[in-house]
Amino acid sequence: MSAGDSISFTAQAPGKVLLTGGYLVTEREYDGFVIVSDASFHTTCAINTAGPAWTILAKSPQFNWQCVYQISERPNGTLCLVRPSSDQSPNRYVEISIVNALAFALGGDMDKTRDRLAMGQLVLTIRGDNDFYSQRYRLAQQGQPTTLEALKTVEPFAPLLNLQTEGLRKTGLGSSAALTTSVTAAILSCLGAVAVPGSPGEAYSDESRRVTHNVSQFSHCLAQGRVGSGFDVSSAVHGSHQYRRFSPAALTTLLAESAEDDEGFVSPPVATVFRLLDDHAAWDSEASPVTLPPGISMVLADIDAGTNTPSMIGQVNSWRKAVPTESLQLWTDLAAANAKVVAVLDSLNERHATDPVEYTAALDVCSTLRSHEWAQALPNSPTAAALVALAEAGSAVRAFLRRMGDESGAPIEPRAQTLLIDHTLAQAPGAIFGCVPGAGGFDAVACLCIGQVGRQNIVNLWESLAAAGDTVTSILCPSPEAETAEVLAQVRDIVGGLCPLVSDAGQVGLSLSTVA
Repeated sequence: MSAGDSISFTAQAPGKVLLTGGYLVTEREYDGFVIVSDASFHTTCAINTAGPAWTILAKSPQFNWQCVYQISERPNGTLCLVRPSSDQSPNRYVEISIVNALAFALGGDMDKTRDRLAMGQLVLTIRGDNDFYSQRYRLAQQGQPTTLEALKTVEPFAPLLNLQTEGLRKTGLGSSAALTTSVTAAILSCLGAVAVPGSPGEAYSDESRRVTHNVSQFSHCLAQGRVGSGFDVSSAVHGSHQYRRFSPAALTTLLAESAEDDEGFVSPPVATVFRLLDDHAAWDSEASPVTLPPGISMVLADIDAGTNTPSMIGQVNSWRKAVPTESLQLWTDLAAANAKVVAVLDSLNERHATDPVEYTAALDVCSTLRSHEWAQALPNSPTAAALVALAEAGSAVRAFLRRMGDESGAPIEPRAQTLLIDHTLAQAPGAIFGCVPGAGGFDAVACLCIGQVGRQNIVNLWESLAAAGDTVTSILCPSPEAETAEVLAQVRDIVGGLCPLVSDAGQVGLSLSTVA
């Protein structure tokens, strides 16, 4: 804590990978299984008693950005975050997160919050781990290859060098949700609106997570301009879990009463913000903890080919309206396959608890073998049988998603991605389950694997493919002559852009960060 700071908290919110539940998770009838990564956003909120009261200095060194805002209570009970000039472009996610967190705190305990704001200037420092953003431009500038080892040499919270030349290139880990959640939690913590963990690295309490979740969902939906499924914010708060979305009606009034005028973003009346966001009955989302079994890791890769997710969702929705009976049956089958994945993960956790010696021995063996060799190598192992079942469940999920893509016209698992994943699962020892996470497309690829051995096997395979150049089509395509020219070009593009990320699966959701 620097001189002049009397209160300071840093909240850490992780990124996400939606392993199963793509598309289905948008509706309350269905679940999604989301895994958090160990890449997080970290927001520090401090009160600088030497600074002017009722102001906020928000800054992000990575983006070379900072701004000072005035906090203005209006006679009608609303709150405005006043920008320094009317021609300044808004930073939507940051500003909306700030004004709604302040409004919730004021609505819950106006006297205490006013006392805190009168103590001095709130100083927000926002940092995101490197894996949220493509580091290709940096590595190219340094003459380094796009390999995992090269990425590990990049300084933490590295400035984004390519903003002016290439724009912001994300890796699909849910940066906006993690940012929103970390900003919200840091402000609520600093103002005393939620209980704060006792030590760095410790998770927030259930009640603190509930409040932070609701405020963050409101801010994220408002910033996006639509009410999404919310799984990304939910995972940033709760960690890895099986998710069922909240009813969109919980936000109807708040979204309608939010505004932006010449001064800045304006909250609904603060009493309304607190009342509706603290309403237990209205907020009916479900987050059932599901953890990856011990010894199971995740490996991700940035594809850097780009996907128009809203367009794909529109295609799927149009298909469902056109063929409601057939699409409902497919969704029902896909939901059952998704549930099978979670059930097998639960069974592996039970195996570890029941017989950790057999479990660990089986993983050690299977990490050195390809998935089709596990049953033969360990015919009497319950753990090996469960690993085979997980691989089969993952394959079933992919098959249903490909069918949905074929019937709707949306590139949910494009042919080039299918060739890459199939090759990875067939050739990399220890690889269990691969997918194009979330809504699919060309943004990323994810694999579950056995430990660090399996993870390194996949990384080595991907890096060898990236180094193969134009010959990669003959490696990935069993019959290159049977593929279209478009597919062959896509294979070259996605493998040429394939860059494994440093991130593995994370352990917790929202926590008090060790980053100061």
